[in-house]
Amino acid sequence: MSRTAHPLAPADYLVPAARLPRAHAAPWMRRTLFATALLSLAAALAVALGPMAETVPVAGEIRPAGFVYASPATEGLLAHVAVAEGDTVAEGRLLATLDDWHLVRDLRLLDAELETARAELARATAAARRTAAVPIAGEFIFSAREAEKQRELLALQQSHLATTEKLASLGSASSVDVLHLRMQVLASEALLARHQRAAELAAGDYGRSALAEAEASRDFAAARVRVLETRRQGLEEERERLAVRAPRAGVVTATASLYPGLAVHPGRALFKIAEPGPSVLRLRAGEDRISELRPGQLVRFRPRSNPDRLAPYATAVLVSIAPDRELDDDQATGAGDYLLDAGKLSAPYPLPPGARVTAEIVLAERPFYRRWFLDR
Repeated sequence: MSRTAHPLAPADYLVPAARLPRAHAAPWMRRTLFATALLSLAAALAVALGPMAETVPVAGEIRPAGFVYASPATEGLLAHVAVAEGDTVAEGRLLATLDDWHLVRDLRLLDAELETARAELARATAAARRTAAVPIAGEFIFSAREAEKQRELLALQQSHLATTEKLASLGSASSVDVLHLRMQVLASEALLARHQRAAELAAGDYGRSALAEAEASRDFAAARVRVLETRRQGLEEERERLAVRAPRAGVVTATASLYPGLAVHPGRALFKIAEPGPSVLRLRAGEDRISELRPGQLVRFRPRSNPDRLAPYATAVLVSIAPDRELDDDQATGAGDYLLDAGKLSAPYPLPPGARVTAEIVLAERPFYRRWFLDR
């Protein structure tokens, strides 16, 4: 049965498949397919034969190279806090003070006593100078000279008495005159003896004792002043011990819960100060594969504070590996069995101190195919 020809198509529009011409791909398509196959093979070989890093994942934080803690040297009540977290402090800067009312009271009393002692020292010094200039009493100053004059007067009186006695024996003088002259001679002899004794005392130990007594009084007053000054220095040193100062220059990274009236004791850390210098990467790791870690290995890390999850890794070099053994059980964190420190930090972006990081330690680089077969 023949089919009626379609009015809009030629009579031979229905051609059997065997009679249709064979289709051939264009040359550029064959070249593209061949190039893609070669590139895929090359990429597969590059991945299989190329180096691939074997890493150990760890976690940690960025921290300054060193810390120091400031604590009071004596117990007392906190009176004033002079710094806050984030402040930069120099070595010796005042961080806080303890209540010193009792020392201020003692210092005021001691200052009054010291002022009195210094006045007594000045008076004793003046008395010693006066005694050195005139070491004996005023009535003894001219005793030797008076004794010499009295001796001359006594000789004259004795000569006059002898003459009068001769005249009395001849009847030219009365016995009253002789008696009167004898009484004058006796008085002169007594006065001469008094002057001689005073001269001997002034030239002997009595005259020198006044100077020794004045010097002893001055030395006693000076010793009392020195004792009071030593006591005052001790109170000032005790007052200085109530001041909490920065042992090193750096930045205050943390403080304890501080408020006026807080009772503190020696050794209690009140301030944590980060010393200036390069930062280090403090990592914590468990015992898994810890035996494969060595100083000098590369550490790649990225701070968790960086919002760009596709940012390149920062790098560091492993410096030390030590067991995490705290001296005080209260400070033990239990976050890991080993502490690892890495230095020589390098990053294309800022590394904020205190930021937590996700890190990996590169153990070795081996071809992918070796890791594939070894890990299976």
